[in-house]
Amino acid sequence: MKKFLQYFKCLLPLIAGLAVQLLTGIIYSILLTVQITAQMPGASGPEIQAEAVARYMEVTPSLILISHIITIFMAALWFYFVSGRRLPGNPIKGFSFLTIPVMLLCMIGLQYTCSGILMIISHLSPDLLTGYMQLLEASGLESLTPFTLIATLFFAPIGEELLFRGLTLHWAKKISSRFWVANLLQAMCFGIFHANIVQGIYAMLMGLVFGYVREKYQSLYASILLHALVNLCGTIISGLLLPDLEPGLGMSFAILCGSSIVLAAGLKLMQKDTEKI
Repeated sequence: MKKFLQYFKCLLPLIAGLAVQLLTGIIYSILLTVQITAQMPGASGPEIQAEAVARYMEVTPSLILISHIITIFMAALWFYFVSGRRLPGNPIKGFSFLTIPVMLLCMIGLQYTCSGILMIISHLSPDLLTGYMQLLEASGLESLTPFTLIATLFFAPIGEELLFRGLTLHWAKKISSRFWVANLLQAMCFGIFHANIVQGIYAMLMGLVFGYVREKYQSLYASILLHALVNLCGTIISGLLLPDLEPGLGMSFAILCGSSIVLAAGLKLMQKDTEKI
């Protein structure tokens, strides 16, 4: 029974994070439908629904930003009590001059490892990738608006790290004394949190790396920093370095292997950095 409760605790941050996203959308949809009904008294049900969908799509980036803000407040308060009501320490303490090069190496390696995975999926299962791209387009995450940039670069790394590398990893380590098991559990939850197969695959890989970074530096600041850098690379830098690139399957594997080597080098350098600290 005790073991079951520990597993259930591991799932709570995932459930809470999904619930925030879902409830934000539902509450806004209800308010929007009420508003449209008042503005269009003679309209039929399908007309009201079509108008509601059109307006909802316009404000999707704003809703994503709002859900991230709610998640941060919820997760920060939760983490504060779980960690024994300790205030967060100095974000600079525990880092060295080597930390930034380490993070940049890991950022490049991790981002292009994920890009390589996406390229391989595009060859092996093009329909799966097409569905993923349509989902991104529908959510407004493909267009670089101030709302999507703020949500992606600042709020998402903080809220998601608090939920998964803060809370989930904390409880997962109580289930198993082996870190790799606990790290795998929280990474799986992080992958499920993204609610689609393609994003879930590379989000799980990211979760494994973020969890490793959090453990090595013994600081959520480290995983938040790397998370923000990876999101920056994926949102802005990646498109500049690989503009409209459509390589064959062999080249996709080459990109995956090369970026994996860069990521491994970054993690190896990280080990030296944390040993010095």
